[in-house]
Amino acid sequence: MKSCSSSIALASSAIVANVWLLRDCDGQRFLIDTGVRTERMALDASLRRAGIRNRGDLNAIFLTHRHCDHAGNAAWLRERFGCPIYCHAEDAQILSGQAAREPLRRGIGSVYDELCCGIEDLTAVRLDVDDAFALGAWKHGFEGFAAFGHTEGSVLLYHRATATLFTGDALLSGVPPLRTHERFSLAIPAYSLDVDQCHDHVRSFLRDHPKVQQLCAGHGPFVGDDVEQKLAAFARSIERVQKPTRAIAGIWGAATWHSGINAVQARLERATETVAETAPQVRAAIERSRALANGLSSRR
Repeated sequence: MKSCSSSIALASSAIVANVWLLRDCDGQRFLIDTGVRTERMALDASLRRAGIRNRGDLNAIFLTHRHCDHAGNAAWLRERFGCPIYCHAEDAQILSGQAAREPLRRGIGSVYDELCCGIEDLTAVRLDVDDAFALGAWKHGFEGFAAFGHTEGSVLLYHRATATLFTGDALLSGVPPLRTHERFSLAIPAYSLDVDQCHDHVRSFLRDHPKVQQLCAGHGPFVGDDVEQKLAAFARSIERVQKPTRAIAGIWGAATWHSGINAVQARLERATETVAETAPQVRAAIERSRALANGLSSRR
């Protein structure tokens, strides 16, 4: 675990999505999100370095939403450490299979986004949570704020005692999967069921929110300096941007999806034309070389 502050550590060896460890003033330890299954060994190593090795070392797991890169190791961690899993009631129903899972939309993101959406749909997490929270104040000093739309029950989690905000994928602090450059952005349309709804919830939160001294996003670096000023600047920037319509988002996504294919096709066409244009020249050069070789042979 990489120590970010006296209360926050990051499982830096897990790179697909951020896994945060919070230690409160009473010494209790909570994991916020759990990463993707394929990084289980890396996560286990990070937890061991943080002294979390035995049952009882972890007090609870909170999920910001149900996607596989955030909930993928929750059931395994519960079995290993004997800790409960909490998430919002809407996502809890999807995870348990009590409600139908809506697949992610296609054709509105890049080729990389399409691949990740396919992985999510194929490897969707199934588990029964131990308790489901609603919005507002809840257990262990956590409070839930709506960020619905990324998933059915995606939330912003706020820990009041440490003034820490866990934003999941509703508010990113960098460009996935990088943690080197800090840049705030709203939920990505390709991974969101209703991205306009999610964006509206985050805008509403930013207009009136509790004091935030630490921000821990689902993707991007830890933000621990001038957080209030950065959130205020970001809020002003997104209020000035006109919200795109679904039609525009769809057209933009389709263009992004096809741009990679079109670029490859264009390069192939140019290469074919180049071969066709240079073929006579190549044949002429070969004939000249043969003639030169024959001339040298005859002189001998």
